[in-house]
Amino acid sequence: MDTLNTPTIPGMTVDQFTLGELRELRANVERAIEQQREAGKRKALASIAQLARDAELSPDEVMAHLAPRPNRGRSKLPPKYRDPAAPHNSWAGRGKRPKWLEARLAEGAKLEDFLIRGPSHGNPTA
Repeated sequence: MDTLNTPTIPGMTVDQFTLGELRELRANVERAIEQQREAGKRKALASIAQLARDAELSPDEVMAHLAPRPNRGRSKLPPKYRDPAAPHNSWAGRGKRPKWLEARLAEGAKLEDFLIRGPSHGNPTA
């Protein structure tokens, strides 16, 4: 085995261990990692709690700041144009024209042919 690339423990290389010893070592290392992780969490939480107390923040105020914020994306607009031949095809009139509409316009249709008429769209009733 190439000892230059073999992990080492001060004074020895891991290839000096039996398979059983390596498994025991791995279990011990994993346990130590988890203990360190938990200790770090406890320390962080204690720091957060102290900062909250110092700033006179209630638990609700802290949690409100930490809670994921709702998606504040654009609200969906109602469709302004619809394909009478395929009513599932609709478009709100914003952004790039959909392929179905471009194809129909290329065939000679007019954009107004697809306009949804009615009071909910700010258009005069047909």
